[in-house]
Amino acid sequence: MWKWALVPFLVVAVYTDWRWHRLFNWLTFPALGIGLILSGVWGGWSGLLSSLAGAGIAFGVFLVLYLVARMGAGDLKLMVAIGAWLGYPAIIPDLVYVMLAGGVIALGFALRYGALGSVFRNLYYFLLSLFTPGVKPENVLAASALPPFPYGVAIALGTLYTLGTLFLPRLPALHGG
Repeated sequence: MWKWALVPFLVVAVYTDWRWHRLFNWLTFPALGIGLILSGVWGGWSGLLSSLAGAGIAFGVFLVLYLVARMGAGDLKLMVAIGAWLGYPAIIPDLVYVMLAGGVIALGFALRYGALGSVFRNLYYFLLSLFTPGVKPENVLAASALPPFPYGVAIALGTLYTLGTLFLPRLPALHGG
């Protein structure tokens, strides 16, 4: 299926984010444009509308993460491009898988740097700050217990899982006979 052509973009994203902690516009903008074009070519108007909806949903979710949780702008742009490739409704489980992958990687980083207790304490104060008038969540996040990790890796892993679960042909069940 044509959606698997997204994989080279994910590979480059993982490399650049791991190497330089950057997801470059020269990668994310063409990925967005190609996703929109291919969705329109393969799916007609409904494919293009699905692609636009997927990009919009990804934009909305990751804009909140960018504004509140200090997610990088490159992560936001990469997820918008992925939303264009996957479309609606496939972007919904992808967002869940990406966030789950990010959580697992964050726990791995916390274990690696011996900061698991600090991470949970900061998470507690961050969640508390969301519901406490006058307290800004950014102040809690400024005291991160970990070095920044390349979230593009989590985005790629979650998206690869989505591609595998949604866009691989189902194999017939093996029955004993």
